[in-house]
Amino acid sequence: MVPLVDALAAICVRRDKQAYAVTISLSPKQITLFVAGNSSVSKEVIGHLEDIWDSVIQISRDVQASPSPQGSPPNKNTLVLAHALANKIHAFSLSHLKKRLEKR
Repeated sequence: MVPLVDALAAICVRRDKQAYAVTISLSPKQITLFVAGNSSVSKEVIGHLEDIWDSVIQISRDVQASPSPQGSPPNKNTLVLAHALANKIHAFSLSHLKKRLEKR
């Protein structure tokens, strides 16, 4: 579970000097994410996480609806959804990522 919440915290960062922590609470009927930051957590970040979570659920449902045989690539729709998810993550953090790369 730690890699998941660490990854969710990492994709919240949009600007330099931002830091986030994410924890998760699981119950049989609900999953709750708790987000804390070194400053207040903006509606923008919360909306981003909600959008990401919705995309992950959509991918999960797509895989369950039409599973690929083990060892074969995912179906085309699953790949489209996964690429869209990656694009959302990159677009949200693009300026921060560019600045980090320019420092190197």
